Amino acid sequence: MLSNKTRWVSKKNEMSSEDLIDLDILTDSLLSARGVDLTDKDTFLNPRLEDLALPDSMLGLTPAVHRIKKAVAAGEKIVVYGDYDVDGMTSISILVRAFRHLQVPVRYYIPDRHDEGYGLNAEAIKSLIADGARVIITVDCGITSTVEAEICKESGVDLIITDHHEPHAILPDAFAILNPKQPGCPYPYKHLAGAGIALRIAEALLEDKFADIRTELLEISAFGTVADVAPLLGENRIIVHHGLSTMSETSQIGMRALMEATDMTGKKITAGHIGFILGPKLNAAGRIADPMLGVKLLVTDDPLEAAEIAKQLVEMNEQRQEIEREIVEAAITQVELKRDPNQPDLQLPPFLIVSGEGWHGGVIGIVASRIVERYHRPVVVFGVENGIAKGSGRSIEGFNLFEALQSVSDLFSKFGGHEQAAGMTLEAAQLPELEKRLISYASEHLTAEDFKPLYRVEATLNKEAIRFELTDLLKKLEPFGVGNPKPLFRVNDLITEKVMTIGRVKTYLKVLASDGLRNFDLVNFRNSEIFEPLKTKMRFDALVTVEENEFRGVKSIQFDTRDIRIHEPSLHFDEADLEFFNRTKAEAIIHQAYQFQQVSSSIKTEVESPIRFEPETFVAYSLQGWLSFYHRWMDRGGQASPEKALILCPATHHKGAVCLDPPGYDLKKEAAAVVPNRDKLKSLYLSIRNGESLIKPFNLETLLALRILESAGLIEGEGVGKYKIRPVASKIDLTASPLFSALTEWTRG
Repeated sequence: MLSNKTRWVSKKNEMSSEDLIDLDILTDSLLSARGVDLTDKDTFLNPRLEDLALPDSMLGLTPAVHRIKKAVAAGEKIVVYGDYDVDGMTSISILVRAFRHLQVPVRYYIPDRHDEGYGLNAEAIKSLIADGARVIITVDCGITSTVEAEICKESGVDLIITDHHEPHAILPDAFAILNPKQPGCPYPYKHLAGAGIALRIAEALLEDKFADIRTELLEISAFGTVADVAPLLGENRIIVHHGLSTMSETSQIGMRALMEATDMTGKKITAGHIGFILGPKLNAAGRIADPMLGVKLLVTDDPLEAAEIAKQLVEMNEQRQEIEREIVEAAITQVELKRDPNQPDLQLPPFLIVSGEGWHGGVIGIVASRIVERYHRPVVVFGVENGIAKGSGRSIEGFNLFEALQSVSDLFSKFGGHEQAAGMTLEAAQLPELEKRLISYASEHLTAEDFKPLYRVEATLNKEAIRFELTDLLKKLEPFGVGNPKPLFRVNDLITEKVMTIGRVKTYLKVLASDGLRNFDLVNFRNSEIFEPLKTKMRFDALVTVEENEFRGVKSIQFDTRDIRIHEPSLHFDEADLEFFNRTKAEAIIHQAYQFQQVSSSIKTEVESPIRFEPETFVAYSLQGWLSFYHRWMDRGGQASPEKALILCPATHHKGAVCLDPPGYDLKKEAAAVVPNRDKLKSLYLSIRNGESLIKPFNLETLLALRILESAGLIEGEGVGKYKIRPVASKIDLTASPLFSALTEWTRG
């Protein structure tokens, strides 16, 4: 294989070819890899609502529901206080719809991301209390709000906290806390999203009436669970499975309007659609505008209002994307300036810190994710305003970002998070010190291998395993997401048949490849650049998810491709290629012998230092190096790219020329073995004089001998590969040729 910039890690006990054909064995292996006990196999493959735990097994739920019912009976003012992300919006919407079904008015409140920040804040709580709130129910937040809980208690207001985030050692002194992760909670499933907890409250609150609106509440809960990137196992899987099953035909006005605005009407909605198409539209409101719009969309029964809000959300998301693009470009520019020019491989620091004045706090988390995707290093992106830097960090697998930040926590006025993501605030003047210390920390905890993206391979598929029965099995494992990723398979020895551009404006590459039996389409709509090195008839391996595609009523198997590895090019030339290669090498040897120019010290050896720029000039004296140029730097039509050059002997002005030869290759050593001696020269001369046919293709020794005889004035060419004797006035010593002397002196020097 050519040098790898990614890591492919297979399971320790990879399945045999026979096991892959047996779908039961394959199913068991895939479930075990997801931590599913095989005794729960039926529950996983056939998610049933009856398998959800009883709501009242959640600590705090029973007293919370009793207090809510008491408030309803007494006509007390109830406020639902939620987070500004999609999980918060959907959690609020579930409770609002539940109260509406009971014909109980309820107010909801979401803090402003920019002005108030995440979670409960004292000023908002005081304002709600002053407005008459007697019961405040938090959703998707509140588990660390000890100060705000104290304000409620002192004011005689009952605070009911429902949250799914990690609790601290000291819990808020609230009327009730609903969080499966809190100590002493017997609820069996600990990973419900905020929308999942809200669903269980609604079920307990509505009792028999829950069945009336169960379908719509499941749809909303599924939406929030997927958007919050909660693990799609256990009860989350049950909720999402049933929510998605009806979402395409939903009766909810707002959800239908959102689907219409995003061209999703009539399509079978998947977790991927929520994660990448529908969810970001709601999220945009919370990131750059008013998160209340998301709730209004999900609770409205007015088609006109729903259509208008959906349109606004789409526009907001486009605005968010534009803001994101601008910040990503600026961040990439900063990162590139961090490259060390004194390092031979232009290495980047192991931890990246980028910042910008006025960078929008609502998108810096997304920007951090984009930078991690591009550079595969832990990253923190800061927006700076009035001397204060607020940051959002993302990490790579195997590097605990929270622990790294703990090591520099003295610099922060506020920080929190977990292994893969975190947020923090500090004075902007401290950013250089933060960067210095985090780079030092990362240098001690990361190696060069950690900077290569890691792919975990379920199995290597043979030809017999790739069939529609496999895609049918994979459908049973849906919905896919965190905790239950789409199985990633390795497919070996594919042959490129065609590389083509697709899309409305031809912006994506698609590959048609063969496994020797059938052709398959390979696509990657997020990063189709991975296909750029492929040329017709190239052999490669691929990491893929196996999809069923249907076009004009015809079904086919398609590979959604994450990564490829191109095989080493075959060391085979036809006669014309081989002779051209040998002629080129002969000229290179002659140039070296005459010492026209020695190889410039600016040449980079690719195999020792991966190319991190777009080179224009290359040196290749070995057959392996020549083939590397041929396979990697010529276009798909088989023609040399006009901006690329393979040079014989680079001069000093060739800055950054790349040597494609393997380590240890020595042109002089090879030349010494093929410089012809006097006997070889005499034999070749006599063959030409006698009119004998020369054996083709000419090898390197023959080509050098012909050039020596030409330089001595003994022969001359008369067409391609044909030579004749030149008359000479006197006897000539063949070894007295200046070229022969130069070659002998150079190879012996």
